[in-house]
Amino acid sequence: MSKTLQFRRYTTSNLASITGASGELIVDTTLNQITVHDGNKAGGWYAANAITLQTVWNTANAAANAAGSDLANTGGTLTGNLLITGTANVRGNLYSTTITTATGSGSNLIIDPDGYGDVIFTPFTEVFIQSSNTSVNTSTGALIVSGGIGVAGNIFTGGLIETSGNGIGYSTGAGGVVTQGTSRTTGVTLNKPSGQITLFSQALAAGAANTFVLTNSTIAANDFIMLNHFSGGTLGNYVFAANTSAGQANVTVRSITTVTAEAPVIQYVIIKGATS
Repeated sequence: MSKTLQFRRYTTSNLASITGASGELIVDTTLNQITVHDGNKAGGWYAANAITLQTVWNTANAAANAAGSDLANTGGTLTGNLLITGTANVRGNLYSTTITTATGSGSNLIIDPDGYGDVIFTPFTEVFIQSSNTSVNTSTGALIVSGGIGVAGNIFTGGLIETSGNGIGYSTGAGGVVTQGTSRTTGVTLNKPSGQITLFSQALAAGAANTFVLTNSTIAANDFIMLNHFSGGTLGNYVFAANTSAGQANVTVRSITTVTAEAPVIQYVIIKGATS
């Protein structure tokens, strides 16, 4: 003869006032769910099932979509992959092995921890940006920055650097000036990647040359220094040449024709170089 095991059974409203013994199972006949009791909590604890979990997920997902598909979290670490098919606004820290944004309109990733549009990458982080555009300008480039980019280290490029017409060079603060004293062979010191050197006033015979040392901590052994006769003296009458070593450049000034005492101003810029 078969036997049937039945637990105590109550509707949801009645179960709310029942405190079962520790470890006792009581059935909620309204929801058809098992509750586990501990002898203290009225109504016990509902045992989760697949239907309940799906309902919770659907509710949370619908709320996220209604809020604009924001990914909000006050803590935790994402160690797997994050696939974004729309727009994700992250106002804290986002850690992920891979972040993939879907292609198409509206697929934006905004990392803005303090409201100023910051994207912060820790040391040794690589950022690879790829675009199918065949040209690079302010409207079709792979990375478009409407303001400025401040770089505390080096910028490495595998191709050309193009601008929208503002030119390439050193900005205010990167240059300096120095005046040579005593003679045309007297060394000068100017630890700037760009600047002007006012030479000692001196007469030169045609073909005569003088060499002085420019001490400059920004110069490396393989760098190139570009020299230009900026002002002072007889323009077009001088030939400039230089060779670099770590921390300095030997600068030679040669006169094409005989000139009386004058003090040309040399403008220079340093371009980083490499042999491999």
